Amino acid sequence: MIVLQNGAEPLRWSVRPGGNGYRPYLGVVLAEWAQGRHPFVVWYMSSDDSQHWVCESGDYCYTREEADEVYELRRSGI
Repeated sequence: MIVLQNGAEPLRWSVRPGGNGYRPYLGVVLAEWAQGRHPFVVWYMSSDDSQHWVCESGDYCYTREEADEVYELRRSGI
């Protein structure tokens, strides 16, 4: 299990090596988010140790189905 530093609960994630000016690990995560009115969010994420992740550039979704679609689109681009 990975840990998102913003406290969200990761449901699905995909990771790849980073480097070349980026953090060592990069990825995409679909998470459950209790901080706003959208229960699901898909973020890009980065990490130095592959365990603790910083999230950015989110797509906030009302349904899990919508979030799964966004996740698949983002995952195919990493």
